[in-house]
Amino acid sequence: MPVPGDPYLDVYRQIAADLLAARAQRSAKQLADIREVALLRYAAALAPDVFSSYVASTPEGGYSLLRLPAADDPMLARVIRIRDQEYLFIDTVDEQYVRLAEEMAPTYSLWRQYGAEQAEYRDEYAQRVSSRDSQGRRGSFVALEQTYNAYKWSKIHEQDLDELALGFNNEVAPTEMEVSGTVFKLSGGLDAQYTEWREILQRIFALETGLPPAS
Repeated sequence: MPVPGDPYLDVYRQIAADLLAARAQRSAKQLADIREVALLRYAAALAPDVFSSYVASTPEGGYSLLRLPAADDPMLARVIRIRDQEYLFIDTVDEQYVRLAEEMAPTYSLWRQYGAEQAEYRDEYAQRVSSRDSQGRRGSFVALEQTYNAYKWSKIHEQDLDELALGFNNEVAPTEMEVSGTVFKLSGGLDAQYTEWREILQRIFALETGLPPAS
């Protein structure tokens, strides 16, 4: 029997509800401070000599806002533009993951189906074992064969899923990104592309500002 729907939908909804509840507990100023801290931490990663004094770490492992740069700070404007370019790369990768999800959906559905059959049999088997002394019931050959087949096909589809995911990560199409009028072609796996793109953005930022690249 097929397993309908997304099995993690309830989890996603709970996470969204928890995030919304946490957000509702914070004031408008606290929310604004969170956004400012995030931006200045990103700025400090690009130019630590300039922006590291704006945010301090707390004993609890968080961050506190010490001060803000001027609203028209040209250095901060460059940071925002560089960060937007990084967001553009993330959006591009998201589109590739959508295609991966569509490709994996049929195999994933079958893997879930056989996994559910295995789980049902394990529950039934545990109940039979617990009542064996009083009822003397044992699994039939047909039941055992069905369980083996479910396990076998579950493993086959699990291997297919692993191969699809590995192939996607290793053979993802090169990504073309543009910044400052120059088109860059990123190749390799997603991790390699993201690392390369961040290095390119850091070099562009260093050239524009005359600052040494962040290590």
